[in-house]
Amino acid sequence: MQDKNIYDLKILFIHQGWSERSIKWFQNLVIRHRDRGFKIESFCAVPNPPMGRYSFNELDKLWRENDKGVMQLYHNLLEKSQDYDVMINYNGANIHPEWLPNFPTFNIYICWDDPESSKYLSEPTAKFFDFSFTGNAACIPLYQSWGIKNCDFLPHACYDNEYDQSMTIDRINNGMRDIDIIFLGERESKWRKSRLDQLQTNFPKACMRGKGFEKGFLSEEKKIDYYSRSKIGWNIHNSIGPVNIRTFALPANGIMQICDNKFRLGHLFKLNEEVVGFDTIEECIELTKYFLKHDKKRKEIAIAGYERALSNYTETKQLELILNTIKPYKEKKDAGQLHTEKYKKIGSATSEKKYFFNEKVKRNINKVLRSFGYQIQRSSKDKKSALVNNFNKPSNSINPYVENPEVGPINISEKIDRENKGGFFEWPNMVALNWTVASMVGSAKMILEVGGGTGCFAYEVTTDPSKKVLCIDKDKDALNWADENRSRENIHYLYTDFEKITDEFDLVVAVDVIEHLKDYKSFLDKCISIAPSAIITTPNKNRSTIDAISNPPQYNQHVREWTAGELYWILRIYYKSVKLYSMTNNYIPEKIPIKITDSLTPIIAYCDERI
Repeated sequence: MQDKNIYDLKILFIHQGWSERSIKWFQNLVIRHRDRGFKIESFCAVPNPPMGRYSFNELDKLWRENDKGVMQLYHNLLEKSQDYDVMINYNGANIHPEWLPNFPTFNIYICWDDPESSKYLSEPTAKFFDFSFTGNAACIPLYQSWGIKNCDFLPHACYDNEYDQSMTIDRINNGMRDIDIIFLGERESKWRKSRLDQLQTNFPKACMRGKGFEKGFLSEEKKIDYYSRSKIGWNIHNSIGPVNIRTFALPANGIMQICDNKFRLGHLFKLNEEVVGFDTIEECIELTKYFLKHDKKRKEIAIAGYERALSNYTETKQLELILNTIKPYKEKKDAGQLHTEKYKKIGSATSEKKYFFNEKVKRNINKVLRSFGYQIQRSSKDKKSALVNNFNKPSNSINPYVENPEVGPINISEKIDRENKGGFFEWPNMVALNWTVASMVGSAKMILEVGGGTGCFAYEVTTDPSKKVLCIDKDKDALNWADENRSRENIHYLYTDFEKITDEFDLVVAVDVIEHLKDYKSFLDKCISIAPSAIITTPNKNRSTIDAISNPPQYNQHVREWTAGELYWILRIYYKSVKLYSMTNNYIPEKIPIKITDSLTPIIAYCDERI
């Protein structure tokens, strides 16, 4: 950054203004940053505040139509930006990507509403900024799926107005805590409402306030007082995460936090030491009962969480993290060496309107099809031709079933080669799949991962210190890389054959391994001999029309592929219970149950009770 200290950078902080209170919230944050020595100014990016933000389609339409308010916003921002080094779009809205090349600043995108609002905010715009942050710890693969390499996760902070500034360790230990359980947040979204209702049924005296609750909101004046008097705080997200302010406000107020999205949470706080995580609401209920009875342990976790929050996640730490992360990228941009994609107008206003309408129609069609287990795949001309030729063949000329030969491990060599060519070291969809599988291990403590490669699953699941993973692979270089880059005390990487493992485990995990094996029967025999349960994933042969009839599989590293039904009945030979899952979006680590007739890919099979 031309030898500039981050405190020397002139920062333009762009925020939204959906209410007078929200505008004041952002302005006060900037004032506090200025008091700490940052050269920072705020800019409210709505034409006539207070008002809500635009979706990208709305902003684009108004921009094309030369809307007076949007045009004035652009000219004001362009003029303002001339005096700054860095521009931070803190809410990810109301800056059209067509404007960005005109700004002299290093342009940073931040969105706190992924994945729920990604289609309308992040996906159309983030890749045109010089660097992008998502506030959702689980959404990096999603950003990478849009082709964004310059991206990272940015946690929220312990914002000064969200916690009691006079809180001390002594007060956490000995102060009055007359509220056993607290949850402050909305209760309207279907997914969150059903879980909160379960908690309220089991803990009717819990303090639960916000939109959708009988007692409604708790005033801002009372919020900090209630927090400082609470023992246990629930943190329930609307989807994957963690992503919200509660994640940091609860421990900063001396509250022991019980939070969902356990394994991603474990990258922010030490699980079971600074925070308590859960996978299911039933687990949350049991944990709450336990800690209401074990006050000493509750206080220990609350104090450790408090110390971590105020050490790592202050407002200052957040801004320093942003500026230090972008430092090498800004140096490249200043030297003219940073490639940032430029927004290309689709065409006339009419064609753009038609395009966005068609995109909306396609999304809705896909949504309906996914609910029945189907998805649309576009076939190339060659594939279509092959498909037609195959269907036109007389039945007596159809080729017999053919498999590919087993290739063996080439895990690390492929990844390094792909990275050297400018691609991702690990496919974003495979990262999301490994994270999804990690969320499914349940109560298993001793886990064997077969074909673990570079340790993506092992590293994720062992954020929980109660889990121990033996990760085996026949690619020694991959394991060496994992040992150097993803090492934990509760992971052991071992170069060996699966057949040589003799220890007993609670669970075997094989992420996209079985399709690479010639002798899958021996593999499954071994699985049930050493563990009562298994999680096995593989691509769905019915994921597209072409793949459904390919003989052998198109991908030459796959010996064979299965439909959901074929895999189910094979696994039922070995296990009494087989439950099938998949992902509605291959880049979002969230599972949904599927049927044996579904075509969603990948297939994630949770197998239990060996026969």
